[in-house]
Amino acid sequence: MRVVAHRYARDRAYPNGPLLDGDVPGCGAGLLDARGAYCPSVSYPGVTLSEAQIAELLAIANSPNRVPSVVMSGYDFNQGFVFFDDQARPIAQLLVNNHADKVLMTPRPSDDRVDTLEASRRGRLRALLLELGLMSEEDAGLEELWQKQREADGWQHFPLRYLPSKSGVPPEVMLDQVSQEQKRQLCHWFAYVWTSGAPHAGSGIECPDGYTALGQDLRQCISTFPGCHVSTGEVEDCMRRQRADSCYEKPENAHCLAQRECLWGIVPFGPPSGSAHCPVGRQRVSLVLTPLPGKAPRSQLLDHLRKLTDDVQCDRSSIVVGLSGAEAQLMFGRHLQLSGVAGAGNSTTTCGWFAELTPPDFMPASVAPYASSVRVDTDPKLPLLNRLRDCQ
Repeated sequence: MRVVAHRYARDRAYPNGPLLDGDVPGCGAGLLDARGAYCPSVSYPGVTLSEAQIAELLAIANSPNRVPSVVMSGYDFNQGFVFFDDQARPIAQLLVNNHADKVLMTPRPSDDRVDTLEASRRGRLRALLLELGLMSEEDAGLEELWQKQREADGWQHFPLRYLPSKSGVPPEVMLDQVSQEQKRQLCHWFAYVWTSGAPHAGSGIECPDGYTALGQDLRQCISTFPGCHVSTGEVEDCMRRQRADSCYEKPENAHCLAQRECLWGIVPFGPPSGSAHCPVGRQRVSLVLTPLPGKAPRSQLLDHLRKLTDDVQCDRSSIVVGLSGAEAQLMFGRHLQLSGVAGAGNSTTTCGWFAELTPPDFMPASVAPYASSVRVDTDPKLPLLNRLRDCQ
């Protein structure tokens, strides 16, 4: 028998759901999916146990508590052991929670219970995990940092207690100087902070002062990252505060209002330009894209665009895509400014819309591999004037 230890389930901020394992049948609770393969969040290749370590693990798992234990809290399993038979087939897994005081064997025994370990068993398991490199010695300095974070959060500590406190990017680095890898790291951090609540990807917020914003997915966040000359740490702090006070209405969070344009992963819509009767989210705009030369780039661009919307048409040289203002804003981020002015359309009750790209030749990362140019057109008559037809 072979036993391998792994970390897993580090793709979530408890008590929120998983980012990687959620869409895989059988994952989200253990190391293995419904087919017996490793779940996406499992760290690979893991650590193979020696015969002595296997014997110690089985002794810990099979030894009953001398005194019945009472479960006083929840559990969050994020490390464990996979047991393989002589033909390298997984036959069981033993899950361990973050504090190494609770374990769960699957297939489960008949009593179907999480095993809360008494002190002696808990000490032996922690010693084994330390030996395997899956746990670290308790760090007094780390606890001091957590205490400072609790003091910084103040009254917000309870709703923020499960959020990642820091992204790992040095707080003194200015947003307009972060590397591509740091952008990715900061956008992953944003996804953890907004695993639930709004504005996570595809959802938004509306504030009493007229400010509205939408959350972006990972690719959109990276490709439209803000270029503010302000420190990463300052904006990070405001983004954590927003998790408990989304519109910065509390007096102690008022200083964050000035940072709204610098929040990565969040695209602002306002306060709206022109009249409040011109909501950008409802406006339809057209993206006019010129494919790169050759049949293959055009075909690939069409395939990509049809995954976004069914409103895809063509003329002799261009592909025209119809999107809502909100969808276009998510794609272009801060590089697109949509302005609506009531009375500037065909009557005093309609809105005239104007689009501006900064820089004018900006290309969203999602279409850059297939297109040579893109422009945003707000004229609702464009499909008629250009005699668009179905794309072949």
